[in-house]
Formats: sequence, structure tokens, C-alpha cells
Amino acid sequence: MERQFPLAFDLDDTIVDHLPQRRLLAARFGLAHLSDAVLYHMRDVSLAPETVRAFKRALYGPLSRHAPPLPGAVAALRALTARLPAVIISRRAHGAPHARAWVRRHLPFFPPDRVHFVHRDEEKSAVAHALGVRVFVDDSPEVLRHLPRPVRKVLFDRFSLYQNADTEWERVASWDALLTTLS
Repeated sequence: MERQFPLAFDLDDTIVDHLPQRRLLAARFGLAHLSDAVLYHMRDVSLAPETVRAFKRALYGPLSRHAPPLPGAVAALRALTARLPAVIISRRAHGAPHARAWVRRHLPFFPPDRVHFVHRDEEKSAVAHALGVRVFVDDSPEVLRHLPRPVRKVLFDRFSLYQNADTEWERVASWDALLTTLS
């Protein structure tokens, strides 16, 4: 039997704080008037699909290497991975090299072979299943919906955007809250 990884984490906007880069890009794209919550998911705005794609390509390209970790993420991951094996499963179709560089810089204790990238959110479920994941932390309800029921699902909802969301998962807004939830 292959090694099991009880914990899985999304990378972008769960570990990596892209908000400073989103604000920078918002100014470049003429979107500085948008709130942080709107910039976070780029919904609820009347933008052409090509504008959203260009924004995301810029966000997850070389600029992403300069994003800071979310407050408490590095210490929490260090503590959690000292107790249980963990993996990162992230959707990064074209920005994987930049994400790997970010992980090497900010999470040097995290083994590179435990960082997995998929092209579509639905693919995270298959990777999690193959790795024996029992707890999955992601900032996207759509990702959590694709996971099988035995997996404990935790929604990382730092902007409290999903107050009325499904109760199939637990919700946290910070890494401190996540540590408490997983203790």
C-alpha cells in the first residue's frame, strides 16, 4: 500500500496570500474601486471573460512568487506536518513553476514531492483519493463538493463569503481557527 497523507491543503488563498498582488493588479486593470472580497473571487462584477483570464494569468504568473503567506500559515503547517504527513493539492494549470518556487522559499520544510498540481478543480478529488487524504482544506466550496463524504472538509473562508454555504463542511477564517478545528 502506498503511503497515506491524512492532511491536504490547497495553496492559493489558503496558504498563499494573493491579496497584495490582487490589489496591485486591480490598479493596473482599472479595478481599484473593487473591494478585497470581490477581488478575491472575481465574481459579482461585470468584467469581460478575457479580462478575468488576463488578471488571473498575471496573478498566478511570476508575480505570485512575491506573495506573502497568510498570517499564521507557515507556523501552523510546520506544527501540523510535524504530527501528520501532508500534501498540497493546487489547481495551477500554467503557473506551477512559480508556485513551486513559492513553496521552496516559504515552506522549505515541505517536501517538493508532496506538492501536486491539477488543471481543473474536480481533479483535486482524484488526487486526494489516491493519496488517502482524510482532511482537505480549501478556499473553494466547489472543490469541497467534489470530495467524497469520508473526507473531512474544511472551507478556508477568510472573507466570510460563504456564511450561508453548505453545512457539509466546517468553516474557518484564519490559520489559528484552523489549528483549533484540527486539534
